[in-house]
This record gives sequence, structure tokens and C-alpha cells, in this order.
Amino acid sequence: MARELDLRISPKRVYWVDMPLDILSVKDRTELLLADVQIRRLPSESLIEALPEDAAEAAFLYNFDQIVAKNRTQKNHSAKVLAPKYADYIRAHHPDRALVHTTMLDTEIARTFRMADIPYLEKNIDVKSELVVTMLQIVKILFRNDPKLRRKYLRLELVEDKKYPVRLHSHRFKEIKNVQGFVKDISLNGVGLSLELGEDYKHFHLKDPVGFTLEIERFTFAVYFGFVTRVFSERNELGISFNVFNRKMVTEANAVKINQQLQVWLRDFAIAR
Repeated sequence: MARELDLRISPKRVYWVDMPLDILSVKDRTELLLADVQIRRLPSESLIEALPEDAAEAAFLYNFDQIVAKNRTQKNHSAKVLAPKYADYIRAHHPDRALVHTTMLDTEIARTFRMADIPYLEKNIDVKSELVVTMLQIVKILFRNDPKLRRKYLRLELVEDKKYPVRLHSHRFKEIKNVQGFVKDISLNGVGLSLELGEDYKHFHLKDPVGFTLEIERFTFAVYFGFVTRVFSERNELGISFNVFNRKMVTEANAVKINQQLQVWLRDFAIAR
């Protein structure tokens, strides 16, 4: 269904250099995507050829154990020799968006990366039961200087050539009800709406309490209580935020429904590696 809807997503992307194969299940990837994080595997040998096209916006997580294991058969490629080479490489290409992880407890290697101001984690992060939580913690380090870190959930953008209806009403002004519009984007904590009539945005102001019901294909979702957080007068658009865990805003049934539906839509993106 994701492809039928022609969704577009722009998550925080992390390239895991020499990521263990099959460490992340489709369920894990989907859960991370919902939290605005996409993990992709990148073989260390690819770094020699070229960085990914989106390297300037992405972050890099280095599996130093596997990097060392790959080079074990080569002369003069011990961990202590590789450490300064990778520290120099990281410092030259993405010093602010990289983290090295290892299970090795070696003071000299640790000092090499830390002296280069590269976050260095001495921990086994491959524990499957803890992997999603661990990845979300690592992402906070990787994107510590990026405004996108404030975005808690992934925003799914819908194409504009097909319109999905929404009915909007104000809790502040009772006479403002059943304002018609279309869904532009949706996440676990908000929606972007394009209003049908050119002057409809004038009915709404920042922080106004509102409610709405939307339909996307066969999916219907209602929020009883949300707040206007963006008003784009030139485009006649609104942004509305809500807390999916707050039962005064969203019923439990609707909270379960949106969580499940977003996972269905994201499944194709989660499978793509």
C-alpha cells in the first residue's frame, strides 16, 4: 500500500559500516522508521570507492570489530594500526556525525578515537532484544548538532495529485465546524493539512484547539483534541499536533489504528536496505 500511496519519507539516515547481517528484523526497521530513523548497511570497502550520495545529511556508525576482522588476513592491519587510519578518515569526511563501537577494551585504541573527538562506545550493541532502544540512543549522539533531532516521529508525505479528505472543526469557536481540506502529511504526533477554500486559514490561529477526522484510502482516523502549530497563509495550510498517548486527545482505538496503519505503509521502506 505504501507504493500505491506513493509516500515520500525523509528520515534521519544512519549508515552502519559493516553492520552484522540480519541483525535488524523488518519489525525493528519499521519501529525505527516510525521514530524517524532509517538504518542502512554500508560495507567498509565501499568507503574506499565513494561515500553515499546523501553522505552530507547522513550519519555513520562504525563497527570496528568487524572492520578489524575483515582485515585480519592482511599484514600491518591490526586494530592498533587501523584505529588511526579510521580516525583520520572520519575526521576528514564526517567528524560531527560518526560514532565508533567495539567490544574491545583497549586504552590505546580508545584514546586514538577520543583524541580525534570521535564518539567511541565500548559496548556490545548487537543484543537483539535491546537493539532498537540502543539505536535510538546512538542517534541522539550522531545528530546532536542537527535541528532534525527534535523531530520525534517520521513524517509521511502524500503525493499531491491525489486528495485525501479531512474534516476540521475548532474547539475555540463553535461556529467553525466541518472545514474541508486534504491531508498533506501524517505522523504519530501530527498532520499537515491543505484547506479547501482560499480563506479558510483565517479561521485558525497558533495554539488553537481543534479536532479532525481524515480518510486515506480505507483508513479513517480521528483526533478529538489537537493544537494548531503551523499556519501557512500563503498556501492555505495548517499543521496540527497531538499526543497519541493522551486519551483526551486520541482514543485508544484510534491510537492503535494509526500506529498499525503507519507500520503497514512503512513496511516496503523497512524491507528496502
